[in-house]
Amino acid sequence: MTAFIHELARQRRKFLEGLDANEGDINLDIFADFSPDRAHFIYELLQNAEDVKATAASFVLREDIASFEHNSNKVFDKINIKRITGINNRQSKSPDEIGKFGIGFKSVFVYTLSPVIYTGSISFRILRLVLPEVVDGGSALGNRTRFDFPFDNPKKSAEDAYKEIEAGLGDLAETTLLFLSNLASVRWQIGETGTGQVQRVQHSDNHIEVRKQVDGNKTSSSHFLRFSESVIGLEKQHVSIAFVLEPLAGVKISGPAQPLWKHFKIVPAEPGRVAVSFPADKETSGLRFHLHAPFVPAFDRASIKDTPVNDPLRCQLAALAVKSLHTIRDMGLLTREFLAVLPNGNDELGKRYKPFRDAIIAEMQGEPLTPTHRSSHA
Repeated sequence: MTAFIHELARQRRKFLEGLDANEGDINLDIFADFSPDRAHFIYELLQNAEDVKATAASFVLREDIASFEHNSNKVFDKINIKRITGINNRQSKSPDEIGKFGIGFKSVFVYTLSPVIYTGSISFRILRLVLPEVVDGGSALGNRTRFDFPFDNPKKSAEDAYKEIEAGLGDLAETTLLFLSNLASVRWQIGETGTGQVQRVQHSDNHIEVRKQVDGNKTSSSHFLRFSESVIGLEKQHVSIAFVLEPLAGVKISGPAQPLWKHFKIVPAEPGRVAVSFPADKETSGLRFHLHAPFVPAFDRASIKDTPVNDPLRCQLAALAVKSLHTIRDMGLLTREFLAVLPNGNDELGKRYKPFRDAIIAEMQGEPLTPTHRSSHA
């Protein structure tokens, strides 16, 4: 693998020499500026951990460096090394390729000019965004993978880098792990004493809980009713919708063996989020439940790209929402109060999400899904 990296570096130097010869005309700094927020690289790293089937990941933040580690036993191969040192907007291709070290990883260069990757028996740093260089160390990690990000970008002080990453970790949303299949725990340590964790607990096929702890104290516990199915034509990917569950007042949650309706009610999500594994914060659906699909994101990765490739995914999500109504009814959760979660004529839905309302209304007009005063459905 060392010989491969040396040869790849030789090829990358040719590119950089051409870049230097065109100084002023071609600027790679834009890749450090496209992210929706400065600590967006946190999600890029978590996406990579999910892709390689890691179940746990952790961040360590120090005054002059941030580190990320996950427990997957899949180490970097030649393709991974080429992609992470390349510049390839894989977002524009098949949704099955989301998260495979496209340009999103380049957001780490907001903070560092020399990220280091320790993977298996090989360790290397990346210089000038694309140039790999073999370094020593990392063998003690075994099959785990670690990324180090020294705060050596002169455009961003170490103090500012520390504050922004600290805020990014603290702001990890309750939906951060909701739609993932593998990664179930994210821990972080800030300085010498600050700690935190987000953990996903699957109580049943549909009932998901996301717990968040800060400094050893539980700060939130969010429950969701999640429905998922494989993407048509992309069996390794899935689409999902998730409704927010709120514990009933005065009822003690006694365990997953009890029916959900005895412990929870479904309430509106304010707002309903759209995710490509992780929340696309600028995408507004207007719905009161959460959506996930392997959408092709926009260049800033904060919204969904307006492309026909995404249309079948939205159609499948709308169909999944319709099918979920029957299961929710059979669970005893389709109550009159639940109707406030569904889109109505007064809701300002995004243009691309109006078909959800049409599909739900058509299903409720044709099937016994409307709750009645006699606790039945008509």
